[in-house]
Amino acid sequence: LAAGARVLVLAAPPRATARLLAQAARGGSPDLVITDCTSVKRSIVRQARYLGLRHFVGGHPVAGNEGRGFPASSAGLFRGRAWVLTPEGASARALRLVRALVRATGARPVTMRCGRLFWPVRRSVREAFFPDACASLRCRRD
Repeated sequence: LAAGARVLVLAAPPRATARLLAQAARGGSPDLVITDCTSVKRSIVRQARYLGLRHFVGGHPVAGNEGRGFPASSAGLFRGRAWVLTPEGASARALRLVRALVRATGARPVTMRCGRLFWPVRRSVREAFFPDACASLRCRRD
């Protein structure tokens, strides 16, 4: 899994992401930085810590459109959008690399703790208002 890579991005449904994390823990380089794109954060971050993946930074891009799969993709999909990072327990190096990756897509990294507050906000506030929602929760914008 990810032989020779410095950063691995898991963009799969939560159950598949959990399986891929376990696979990375068994066979990946101990220095491999891993992030994900699932909307489920608490259980994924908890599993990464349990597996000893100290270079895992939870992530969730708050972007998208009404389409699905590759046909719905676009080069500017993340441009100007928030990308939530949940780095609890992650190494400083991992967080730096994942922030750089997020910025390279044109997105804005927003650091939040895993918890209950983000998900109700995301459901009730559309992406266009996400930065205001973050400010109201006093999260740190990077």
